[in-house]
Amino acid sequence: YRDLGVRFCEPFFLALQADICVLAGDVEKGLSVIDKALQSAEETSETWYLAEMLRLRAMLVETERGQSDNGSAMSICEGIQIATEQGAHLFALRAAIDLAQLRCGDGSRLVNQQFLLDIYNRWPKGYIAPELKLAKLLLSSSQP
Repeated sequence: YRDLGVRFCEPFFLALQADICVLAGDVEKGLSVIDKALQSAEETSETWYLAEMLRLRAMLVETERGQSDNGSAMSICEGIQIATEQGAHLFALRAAIDLAQLRCGDGSRLVNQQFLLDIYNRWPKGYIAPELKLAKLLLSSSQP
């Protein structure tokens, strides 16, 4: 595909490859590939999958370091903002779930839970999706 000079959907395909690297346990290669995906998105202005790519990169960085940092949270928040602006509710929900699950020891966990609650409440009642079930579980487990 690339050998033909075609770049259509390149950021998306690279992000899928990075996701496969995660499943294979190769975080280092996953980071390399997601960085290429983000660079390709910038070069081609193909940003419909940008929120997911930012979320995936943040999760890869967290996995590599074994801990959360403000950079990961900020990337995920940027992804939430982009997804919200694009009307990509599922991408926003996925990012909010990851943000709520970050291993933050600085008290930001409650703020992250609020992000998740706000996005979860945007969904009309009656929708069924694995992400909605997980969000509901995370929100119920955070109740005092």
